[in-house]
Amino acid sequence: MAAKQREDELREKNLNLEKIVLERTLELHKLNAVLEIENVERQAAEASLQQINAELETRVFERTRELQEMNAALEEEVSERQAAEDALLESETRLESILSAIPDIILLFDKNSRLIDIRRHHGESPFLPIPLESALKKSVPEILPPEIATAYETSIRQVLQCGATPVIEFSASIEGALRTSETRFVVCGSDEVLAIVRDVTERKHDEAVAVLFSEMTAKVIAEEPIDKILTSACEKLVSEYNFAFCGLRWKEADGTVRFGAAAGKL
Repeated sequence: MAAKQREDELREKNLNLEKIVLERTLELHKLNAVLEIENVERQAAEASLQQINAELETRVFERTRELQEMNAALEEEVSERQAAEDALLESETRLESILSAIPDIILLFDKNSRLIDIRRHHGESPFLPIPLESALKKSVPEILPPEIATAYETSIRQVLQCGATPVIEFSASIEGALRTSETRFVVCGSDEVLAIVRDVTERKHDEAVAVLFSEMTAKVIAEEPIDKILTSACEKLVSEYNFAFCGLRWKEADGTVRFGAAAGKL
C-alpha cells in the first residue's frame, strides 16, 4: 500500500514536472520568436541605416563637389573682377594723366545747367569771372556774363535733346588784351554735358596775321605804297584785333630795312 502511494506521488510529480517543462518550453519558443522578430527588425534597421549612410555620403560627396565647383567659379570670378579692377585703375590712371596734360578746362554740367565738376590743368580760368572752386554747384547764369550764359544754356539743351556738339567762341578784354575762348559741348552719360574750354587767342592771332598778310600781299601786287600798307596793317591789328602794340618792317633781300610802321594803344 505504501509503495503504491509513493508511486502515485512520483507519477504526480513527474506530471507536474512535465507540465512545468512544457510551459517553460512554450515560454522559450515565444522568447525565441520575439528575439527572431527583433533580430529581423534590427537587421532591417541596420540595412536602412546603411542605406541612409550611403545616401548621406553620396549627398556629402555631391555637395562637396558642388562647393568645390562653386569655389572654383568664385575664385575665377574674383580673379576676373580683380583683373577688371586693375584694368579700370590703369585706364583711370592713364585718363588722369591725359587730362592732367591737357591745358583745357573741362566743365561738367547737369541737365539743369548747374556746374557739378571741374577739371583744369592748373590755376584759374581767365574766362570765368569767379574762382573755379566757388563756381561749383552754381548755375550757368551765376558764373558767366548774361550773353555767354545764354549761349551755354542753349548749347547744353541742344546736346541733351538732339546729341549735337555745338562750338561757341567768345572774345573779351582780359588784363588789357583781347582773349578768345572756344567751348565745345559733348554729351556725357544720359543727363550730363561736358564743356571743354580752350584758349584760342594765339590761334586767332595767327589767323588774323595770316589774313592780314594775304591782304598786304594783294596790296603790294597792286603797287600800293609800302609805307601806307605797313601803317594800315599795324592800325588794323591794334584796332580790330586788340593788339596792344604792333610794329612791321619791310626788308629787302639783302636785309636792308626800307620801310617801317608801328601802332599801339596809349
